[in-house]
Amino acid sequence: MTRYAFSTLASRSHLANMSTSASPQDYLSSLFGLSGKTALITGATRGIGASMALALARAGADVLLVQRSTENTKTHDQIKALGRKVEIVVCDLADKVQVGGLIAKVVEKGHVLDIVVNCASPRTHLVTLILLRNRS
Repeated sequence: MTRYAFSTLASRSHLANMSTSASPQDYLSSLFGLSGKTALITGATRGIGASMALALARAGADVLLVQRSTENTKTHDQIKALGRKVEIVVCDLADKVQVGGLIAKVVEKGHVLDIVVNCASPRTHLVTLILLRNRS
């Protein structure tokens, strides 16, 4: 079977499983959606981090925004407007002690992390390693 034939057959198989009332967007969301998932993202007050946070929310994830303070609420407000749960978690990522306690703080609030995205400043390059080490 050629690659094209297999690809076509697989596509038809997926289309057959799609209900007649579901739109293609609904079908894709069921395959790739993040509904019921929680994402923690650093650096989401602007730039790539903000775009990532919004994209995760649009895909259905609830979002925890790690910020130095609660002053900047632009991304928070945009995610809230999408109807997703969103929370600002205050943590100075330049402070190793605060970073070391970040996961405990999140877990104490009852969150289970499914996704971790580090878009913070390059000076905080160890954040992801510390977060992942403390996750388990």
